[in-house]
Amino acid sequence: MSPRNAVAVALLNDPNECVVVDLDALPTDVEDVASVLQAELAPLEAWIEVTEAYLRRGDARGFETLMEMVCAPGAWTRAATDGTRRARERTNERTKARERLRDRAMMDRRAQWRRPNAVTDETARADDDRDRGGV
Repeated sequence: MSPRNAVAVALLNDPNECVVVDLDALPTDVEDVASVLQAELAPLEAWIEVTEAYLRRGDARGFETLMEMVCAPGAWTRAATDGTRRARERTNERTKARERLRDRAMMDRRAQWRRPNAVTDETARADDDRDRGGV
């Protein structure tokens, strides 16, 4: 089985978009890649793929740095907690947006209900005239 040439990591803010890490053209500064993987809460698989790519190209320092980050005590607990917090924030934003839309729709309905209708007004006037004994 041949190694993959790239790793795609979905963006937290827009899961339909992703960051692609080219495994054949990794930066010499491993911190650049690590910061992207951390920022987007990349899955363990992505970290391992990138770590192996550094090892394949003979960059022992890059391999060790990433392995230390992956194996650090609590690394995945922090990532899970951070991911949960961000997911909760996104859910709250969506809920607020839905509430704003619902409120606007209710205001529009109220405005239509209060808006005078020419046909209804003429009918009401005719009914009033008839009730008063007019023509």
